[in-house]
Amino acid sequence: MSAPDKPGVAATFRRAGPAYRERHRLDGDALKVMACIEQCRTPALGGTLYRCGDCGHLHAVWKSCGNRHCPTCQGAAAHAWMERQAACFHIVFTLPEPVARIALQNRKAVLGILFRSAAETLQVISADPRRWSSAVRRSARASAAPRHATCSTASGRGWEA
Repeated sequence: MSAPDKPGVAATFRRAGPAYRERHRLDGDALKVMACIEQCRTPALGGTLYRCGDCGHLHAVWKSCGNRHCPTCQGAAAHAWMERQAACFHIVFTLPEPVARIALQNRKAVLGILFRSAAETLQVISADPRRWSSAVRRSARASAAPRHATCSTASGRGWEA
């Protein structure tokens, strides 16, 4: 029994890989990745054979390569990671220069006003369902110079202008 060649990277590598390697010079890392992907979920890596107790049908479950470049092994994890990244935004609220000079004299009061204003702005924007699909989660910090408030926001769908 062999792995079904569903359309995808592994099937393409198994079908066209040998001819490609003959025509192109690949480094050792690329060759290793290609070999892992070609062998992924095939008898080459071994597996487990299951037999139905009623009809005797055999079903093979082949081991995966586990290579981080393999879309079969890492595709779902990579997709989930991308989904989490796409929903995060970095927002910086910057004070005008004259107000930043005042902040040097009274950092606590001015940064308090800046953070309250930034929080209020984000809450107003996040209340609009056309812009955010879920509640905004925030973390905020002041930069070394008392001129910026940096906020990281996340939502289920993301920002829409």
